[in-house]
Amino acid sequence: MSYSGLLSIGEVNQLDLDQFIWLFGNVLEQNTEAAKYVFNNKPFKNALHIIKLFNKYLDTLSIQEQEKVLQQHPDLGSNVKMTPESTREQDGAGMNNLTENDRELLMEFNYRYKEHFGFPFVICARENNSDSVLENVKKRLENDKETELKLSIEEVKKIARLRILDLVWHS
Repeated sequence: MSYSGLLSIGEVNQLDLDQFIWLFGNVLEQNTEAAKYVFNNKPFKNALHIIKLFNKYLDTLSIQEQEKVLQQHPDLGSNVKMTPESTREQDGAGMNNLTENDRELLMEFNYRYKEHFGFPFVICARENNSDSVLENVKKRLENDKETELKLSIEEVKKIARLRILDLVWHS
């Protein structure tokens, strides 16, 4: 068993709703409704069970609700106030160490992306670096909105999975 998370599954199952929301309320960026949904499906078998429940929550949302989930994510490489999780993830991907030219390019891509799709570009920063982020945003600008919504939600699932594994011991 890996003990890289903060809590065992037994400890997670003992949390009350407020404690659970405090810990898991940002698994999906600033989305306590998702945490409430998952909490109501206790007891949890393991970290994978919690991951599947967050994914199920995302999959049951309407297109408009999925777009709202995406709109909670900060622009990559921006200087806006971010959650601690987003700050760590973007730092790890080198988004705060971009050259001035790359930062300007990313800001341009972020603007074009948001104008085109109506939500920010979302990618799992922990599975990328600044170069791959720039490549992906440029490439994904060519998608239609339906394709991009699906891709973006899959990226949110990757982010959520890693955040859950940071919180819960897993094997």
